[in-house]
Amino acid sequence: MSLHEYPKKPGISRFVAPWDTSGWYFMAEHFAPGCRIYSNADITVTECPEILMGCDYIVTYDSATDGFDDKQEVDFFIEQTGEVYAALDADAPADFPTGFARTDLVVRTDAGDTYRLFMRPYARGAHVHLDAFSSPGRHFFVVFRPTETETEKPLPEAKRFSVAERHETRETSWFVHDCFAQANLSGYDCHGDVRVCAEADNPKRHYLRLQSGAGISRACETSGQDELSMALDVPAGTAALNFAGVTVQLGGAQASINGQNVPDIADSRYVVAFKRFHAPQRCEVWLNNRPAMMCACDAAAKTPFTLTASEAGEIRLNRVDWKQAAKRRAQVVPLTEEMENCIPDAVHERQMEAKELGKLLDLFLESLPKDSRLIFLRRYWYVDSISVIADRFGMKENTVKSILFRTREKLRKFLGEEGIAV
Repeated sequence: MSLHEYPKKPGISRFVAPWDTSGWYFMAEHFAPGCRIYSNADITVTECPEILMGCDYIVTYDSATDGFDDKQEVDFFIEQTGEVYAALDADAPADFPTGFARTDLVVRTDAGDTYRLFMRPYARGAHVHLDAFSSPGRHFFVVFRPTETETEKPLPEAKRFSVAERHETRETSWFVHDCFAQANLSGYDCHGDVRVCAEADNPKRHYLRLQSGAGISRACETSGQDELSMALDVPAGTAALNFAGVTVQLGGAQASINGQNVPDIADSRYVVAFKRFHAPQRCEVWLNNRPAMMCACDAAAKTPFTLTASEAGEIRLNRVDWKQAAKRRAQVVPLTEEMENCIPDAVHERQMEAKELGKLLDLFLESLPKDSRLIFLRRYWYVDSISVIADRFGMKENTVKSILFRTREKLRKFLGEEGIAV
């Protein structure tokens, strides 16, 4: 492929890792001897069929290596017509996977295992789902072999813009953007041992060190709809971060939000982000670039954040960013019309606090089946269109509309049972 052609279409797309194994399952390219097939075990392929050489494949997590027998599901889409091969060891159930036919092909590894290959053809755009199961053997892995030949297409000629034809730019309102390149801490209220230090291996980079109970705070006049993020290390003790009524505790390769533990924290380095919105008054907390919890929060325009080290602790604050949150305007009117029959009128009459209504909504969402809950959130929290949701979940648009309608009716009934007139 040259620079003047469209890039090659991938074989596997929209791969969804099992909910509790993020990072342990992932897509890989160029299947061949020497490839590693498990994320947690150093097991590589020694022999594979020639027709699968160079194909895309999915690396999985081998629970047997860690003493478990559960094999998690795999879910993805394919972008080319082709054949999906599921590689199973001798201990896998005989009726797994559904709809696949046994072939004479095998894959062998340096651990002495031989995997039988089961194949099923799929058309371009098909949704592939392999169920979870339990067995004492090793986990299955997946290889995709395209059977259609992709024709190379030249890129259209690029349009050249004059200075007068530049694209419109959008300004971002930044309140704070600090990486502590200078020892100037104006705007921060500091107490205790707080100082700017240079990194040992790169003196041009700096961080703000807080030790032995030291702390900082800073407040900015915002609209109350903002994003605050910071990157920090906690090499000793713990760190307490407070913003808008939300408390995050960090340290010892662990984290908690408002007293609730957050799993899958790998080390003492953290990236914490607060995304605060007006309607409803909610703060979405992200840890290490993943959404961790949705919390009720203080929507005051001038809300400070505070960061404090424990008595025997040390914090190395590398970066602070605080900016105006992007406004989510798309489809607000249509969504309001969809929800008008299950939004309680009594909210305005009784001036119900957002925290009270938030608790009821949390209870309602917890009572829903997983798919219904996710579809409801994608529509009314993330403001996804019906077509985007249908594509994400592999459903027809009418099916998505039916699920949303039934969920709204359940919400209306639920609020009614809680004594809230709708």
